[in-house]
Amino acid sequence: MKTIEIPTLQNVVIQYEQASAFSRFVAALLDLLLVSVGWFVVYLVLLYTEVLEFLASGVVEVFSWLLFYLLYHMVCDVWNAGQTPGKSILGIQTVRLDGRPLRWGDAFVRAILLFLDGLFSGGFIGMLFIQTGPRSQRLGDMAAHTTVVNVRNVRSINLSDVLNISTAENYTVTYPQVRQLSEADMLLVRTVLLRWRQYPNAAHQQAALRLADQLANLLQVPQPAIVDTYDFLETLLRDYIVLTR
Repeated sequence: MKTIEIPTLQNVVIQYEQASAFSRFVAALLDLLLVSVGWFVVYLVLLYTEVLEFLASGVVEVFSWLLFYLLYHMVCDVWNAGQTPGKSILGIQTVRLDGRPLRWGDAFVRAILLFLDGLFSGGFIGMLFIQTGPRSQRLGDMAAHTTVVNVRNVRSINLSDVLNISTAENYTVTYPQVRQLSEADMLLVRTVLLRWRQYPNAAHQQAALRLADQLANLLQVPQPAIVDTYDFLETLLRDYIVLTR
């Protein structure tokens, strides 16, 4: 299962599982059913009350359904934090990559392109992009800088949960210079460590080595040996938590 890390406005990084193409497809089918039922009920009421007799026109019927479908997705994205009823049932949610709330412009772009990569293509184009893209994005997601994530089993990465240090009574600070760093800096350290631990490959090791070198230069402390890189970065985290609590 692919994961993605989304920052919040409070500088907390949330690690999500990316929603599978299957769960998104099922959610889309549920939403399609709800839109059709909702539109049909409104359609019958308007015809029965003779408010809009011209709805009997086939072209107008199709256009009104498409408009209803568009507004359904836009309103759910903005007013329900990226969750349509279908997504809510499947436990998935649309989020912006920068962690900010979805705006009407984002919702409009996603809904318009949903006609192309979802509705009119039978979901084939959207499924193709979701399956092959690194961030599981359909065309609408790419244009709006969003993705869809699984909101069950969410893992927060924030400093208060990094290490179980309640007081500084039994702890000796190694690098008091770490005070000059910000919480955002330390969240970056934590993220790099987490990725290296979960995916111990050469790329993540190299990222940790570069970060350790930069921080050692910034704090004016001895450069750690390669084998000590993980311990060095984790010690910085421990020191920061103790000194800033």
